[in-house]
Amino acid sequence: MKIAVYCGASTGNHVSYANGALDLADWITNHRFELVYGGGRAGLMGVIADKVLANGGKATGVIPAFLQDRELAHPGLTQLIVVNNMHERKQLTRWFKTDFSQLRIEKNIDLRFPG
Repeated sequence: MKIAVYCGASTGNHVSYANGALDLADWITNHRFELVYGGGRAGLMGVIADKVLANGGKATGVIPAFLQDRELAHPGLTQLIVVNNMHERKQLTRWFKTDFSQLRIEKNIDLRFPG
């Protein structure tokens, strides 16, 4: 199963955000799921992808060409798909997913794990 994760290119201003991303990465790999996300190397996107890959999991990134051109793509992904724009990124990420999780940056992190 593929899990699409929508999260930021920033780590935010509280350590709980990065800790939540690390916990989610562990959950994904412990259940032998695959990560599908925005393809970035910075912020929470980089945190979760790095951890999934370090755990031996698979990570697919979907990134618009203009972000790849600025060298913002994660260099070590299992697969990197380059699209034309943000709309295509969102559509393709939705197409890939079997389920999804959204990291909401608020006072407390909200992790929505499937079933």
